[in-house]
Amino acid sequence: MRHILFLVFILVVALTATASVDRVIPPMFARATPLTAHAAALDSVIDRTGARELARLPAIAFEVAEESGMLLDGAVRPLERPVRIALPHGVGVPQVIGSITVAGARAARLRFDDVPAGTVLWLAGSEDEQFLRFEPSNSARWGPTTTGSVVYIAAEEGTGELEISELAQIAAVANAETSCLSDVACRSDEDFDHLADAIRAIGYVRFVRAGKSYVCTGGLLNDAANSGTPYFLTAEHCIGTNEEAASVEVVWDLRSEACGSNRMAKVSRSHGAELLVASPATDVALLKLASVPADRVFLGVDTRQLAPDTVVHRVSHAGGLSQTYSSGVVEQSGTSCSGASRPQFVYTRPRSGGTSGGSSGAPLLLPGLYVAGQLFGKCGPDPENTCATWNRGVDGSLRESWALLAPYLDPAGITVRRRSVR
Repeated sequence: MRHILFLVFILVVALTATASVDRVIPPMFARATPLTAHAAALDSVIDRTGARELARLPAIAFEVAEESGMLLDGAVRPLERPVRIALPHGVGVPQVIGSITVAGARAARLRFDDVPAGTVLWLAGSEDEQFLRFEPSNSARWGPTTTGSVVYIAAEEGTGELEISELAQIAAVANAETSCLSDVACRSDEDFDHLADAIRAIGYVRFVRAGKSYVCTGGLLNDAANSGTPYFLTAEHCIGTNEEAASVEVVWDLRSEACGSNRMAKVSRSHGAELLVASPATDVALLKLASVPADRVFLGVDTRQLAPDTVVHRVSHAGGLSQTYSSGVVEQSGTSCSGASRPQFVYTRPRSGGTSGGSSGAPLLLPGLYVAGQLFGKCGPDPENTCATWNRGVDGSLRESWALLAPYLDPAGITVRRRSVR
């Protein structure tokens, strides 16, 4: 009987923890474990000259466009004959094992299959100064984006053979010239407390879906244990399958060096992810990234009911390039769009700045660096108009998604600290 009572007690605690959605997880201002190596460290010893050309392909004609809040920035093609490459063994330093040329391409990504465990690759484009380290796996099939029409492939470790089966040709994307988009470098903590911290939590997400390359936005989430696990929040309409998660490339710190500058800050990258949660009911997707660079911030979580007129903030990759800032005000009543009803979705009216293609998945931020949702899209008579003030922003509600997220972010359900109500 005692065992039965104990099990009942555990079940009640678990159900209570899941049913109660008023959860607050503070942000973590800590450095995560960095990537295991830096591309510049080995660039000087990787010789590109004499690389054997494995394939030569014509360029693909396509146009950059916005699709459902995502930015279409590339087209994917299967190689007519998949390329198989023998990996060098015991060479000690990275050795170029071949190259692939796409005539006239601005940038490209390669998909790797049948990769032996423990393989370490380095990739660079003909216009890149440095090679980028990449460890392919079942959850990281697509390599880093390289610049130029030639992709050089070098191997550091590995035995056996690997296969290159597909290539994504990436287009040049210019910063949007839309008047309402506000460069994050032109904003400060006076606009949003902890803005300087928020930009270190937000990532530019490139991924492959149905033969195309897209861009969205996402952000790191803290868990109740402050474990530093790289949980990453984005939209389900961006990343909704394991195959899409395995194509993820997150670019960090993609922003202007200074307000009004055309120079970009130095970036870092993460490759590959495991899909933990994907639900169209609130358009939520939770990933666990394979790794993150140092100096990241993990956003807090606040699932309490949002009061009307609450001011909310956002950092996103509007237009598909450098970070932009926007803000809005919560509306708890009014019209809603089909497929995005309250309370599953949060509606906001514009206050400052704007969002555009590439912004999808960007966290909805409260003061103190807490997340209340992630961007689904816009609702209004002219949702394609980036700056139209009559449109409403629509975010999947983290409160309504909590039952799905809790097993990862707060499995115990009793260790979460609460912050005072502002």
